[in-house]
Amino acid sequence: MSDLAIQAVFGADTDVFLPGYEFDFDSPIQVVQTVKEARTIHTADLADDPLYLERNPIRVKMVEDFGVRTFLTVPLIKEGEAFGCLNLNRNEVWPFAEDDIALIETFAEQAVIAIENVRQFHEVQTRLERERASREILEVISRSREDEAPVFEAILRNAAQLCGAAMADLELVDEDGAHLREIATWGPAERAIPSEECVWRMDCDYRNVVATREGSIDHTPDLKLTERYLSGDPMTVAAVDVEKLRTMLVVPLLKTGTGMGCLVLFRQEQKPFTDDEIALVETFAAQAVIAIENVRQLKALEARTQEVQRLNSGLESRVEAQVGEIERMGRLKRFLSPQVADAVLSSGNEKLLSSHRALLGILFCDIRGFTAFCVDSRARGINRSSADLSRGDGRVNCRTRRRCGYTRGRQHHGSVQRSVAL
Repeated sequence: MSDLAIQAVFGADTDVFLPGYEFDFDSPIQVVQTVKEARTIHTADLADDPLYLERNPIRVKMVEDFGVRTFLTVPLIKEGEAFGCLNLNRNEVWPFAEDDIALIETFAEQAVIAIENVRQFHEVQTRLERERASREILEVISRSREDEAPVFEAILRNAAQLCGAAMADLELVDEDGAHLREIATWGPAERAIPSEECVWRMDCDYRNVVATREGSIDHTPDLKLTERYLSGDPMTVAAVDVEKLRTMLVVPLLKTGTGMGCLVLFRQEQKPFTDDEIALVETFAAQAVIAIENVRQLKALEARTQEVQRLNSGLESRVEAQVGEIERMGRLKRFLSPQVADAVLSSGNEKLLSSHRALLGILFCDIRGFTAFCVDSRARGINRSSADLSRGDGRVNCRTRRRCGYTRGRQHHGSVQRSVAL
């Protein structure tokens, strides 16, 4: 316990000891000692008290400014430990009777019961609110598998409201890992620093960057006391002086121990976050990671599905082409020799099979010794000899590319391009 604060006052006509006034817990005054020692302290006359004689400022103010003389303090005790006290004073020297003190101690016990009831009620309400918030976020995650923006909005809104924060941001590391960028925000519509300017290099020493890089929580009770504010850093000065932000909490978004971003909460008063609130924000950070990973996995699955579909489409086309090729080969081999069919298919051009109109003249000769003559003679000589055989009623024009062959006992010119009838 760092201090002791007045929570309620009855009958006071001063403007000093009012609700919110704090006593240093290291002070020797009576209210502090009552709580530290967890015992009732009754002072019949403050003017005879050693603290007054030592001119303790608080004791002097009570006696000389407010006229307090008799003072009774009764501790509020829970499980053997005092967490506060009831204070009664009289402006005359009139000690409290034993029955009065016993009555006040009873009232103190009832006050403890009432405080505990309220505390438990608030705990139940807080737990229900947190369960509702978690349920809402999980529902949004299940509905928004293609877009994490609605999840971010629900997380930031619930985190800020449940933790009493005036502003909340969600920041993610870019895909190249070089920058930390503000992705979503909750709070005032107008910001001193626009979201598009909230970009930090991952090698800088801003608190949100360090927390993300190191995967650790950063809790700043008062931004006014930070080195960046005192040195005049523009972004920090704008946050404190323009947006009136004082307390900051940074919780990293962790995936397998590596920071992929952070949740940042701000309060506009100098009020540190409690351990319970920090644990709650850690839960929200974990839910944000789940939402991000769900969207990334879904997008990766969609991309993979499209790739498989493209591959399947290409495979179907190739299979269809191959089946067509087999069917064509089967049809060709029904009418052509396998060699000719393969030649047509390998050429990829079926014009070879298209119809052509031309005159084809073949000379069959049955002349003794003509085959031996063709083997030993050149094509030009054979042409001249063939011309000599013609009669006057026609002419043979043979252009031979290779020597004449002999097939099935019949001599013929192997390649004739064009001729006229004999």
